[in-house]
Amino acid sequence: MNIKDNPLVRIFTSLFRIKREERALAIVLLLVFLALDALVVCKYYDVFTPLNAHYWHLFISKFHISGFDPITYSVVSDWTAGYNVYRHPLLAFYMYVPYLINQALIWATGINCAIFIVTAIQLFSAFYSAIFLYRICREIVGVSRTDSTLLTFLLFGFAFVMLSSMVPDHFIISMMLLLLALYVSGKLMIRRRKLTIWQSALYFFLTAGTSLNNGLKIYLSDLFVNGFRIFRPKFLFLAILLPAALTWGAARMSYDHIVWPRDVAAKAARAKAKAAKEAKKKAEAA
Repeated sequence: MNIKDNPLVRIFTSLFRIKREERALAIVLLLVFLALDALVVCKYYDVFTPLNAHYWHLFISKFHISGFDPITYSVVSDWTAGYNVYRHPLLAFYMYVPYLINQALIWATGINCAIFIVTAIQLFSAFYSAIFLYRICREIVGVSRTDSTLLTFLLFGFAFVMLSSMVPDHFIISMMLLLLALYVSGKLMIRRRKLTIWQSALYFFLTAGTSLNNGLKIYLSDLFVNGFRIFRPKFLFLAILLPAALTWGAARMSYDHIVWPRDVAAKAARAKAKAAKEAKKKAEAA
């Protein structure tokens, strides 16, 4: 079978292919987001590209965009479950492939390329957030092309949204995933079709895995698209309860096997360093 005939490939290409009427908007959006992301790259290039043995401390101490965290830089540089696993249960695992890519680039270039890899993720997320918003206005709400364009630029003209598209945090990733879910749900409602079990479960893993409270919005979309059919035992178990249990289980396992041992070791190291410092002071006093 030709790969283009695969249903998943067709769905992916239909969602992410830029349509003819979107091309002018897409070019402008791409240039704007490139300029915004370039500001962050230029600002931190000299600080974040040299190789370092303690990336967490480097990024946390040197990153100064108020209200946002550079944790993704650290995870892509030196992989660990760096996020709060109960708020972002699968986000670190989503960043494992970018981490492997960064390791290959470090080997090839001799510098830490996390800032470029994360920028690419941010650029992709911001660009398609705007595209999906435009499509929601145009294809679902049914407003004109001009009004859809103006509404898209209005949203991304707000300072917080603009900053979210620039910084290495999860906000713009969550925004893209939620707008994608909203767009797909709206198209299904217009066509009077239903979310399947696998679609609902996949949306939940992607959104709730990025930020746990996003999963509640997927449940709401299930309710609007499928109605009270979501309370049928098969759908309730396979599309709602099982994904939620697996996501929570992944969070618990991450905490028990990665976060807790790391925190215990760090606490023991700090206690040892403190004891050594106090012993040195006593020896000097004697």
